[in-house]
Amino acid sequence: MKTITDRDEALEAVTDWGHALRRVSDRLIDDEQIVSEAVKNDGHALRFASERLQDDERIVSEAVKQYGWALESASERLKDDALIVMEAIKKYPRALVFSSNRLQKELS
Repeated sequence: MKTITDRDEALEAVTDWGHALRRVSDRLIDDEQIVSEAVKNDGHALRFASERLQDDERIVSEAVKQYGWALESASERLKDDALIVMEAIKKYPRALVFSSNRLQKELS
């Protein structure tokens, strides 16, 4: 499978199919616009984003609103963010298992 290294090509690919983020170069999985488009299309694509963007509130919020299970790929800090976790469990109640122990106790 060919790695996409061109920014415009990557943006087009993830706009058509968010999961295409898995084919994007390491440099571009840290590009906010590319990752934002990917997770808007397919929240599950968050798992292919850079660690920095897995810790970005806006990106993670977009991902979990589209696919609650994406909480699994969020940073530990955001797994302890009540607003992010609530968005995730609105979409997929079982996503609570990916939240922090503190929130699991509070929300169950």
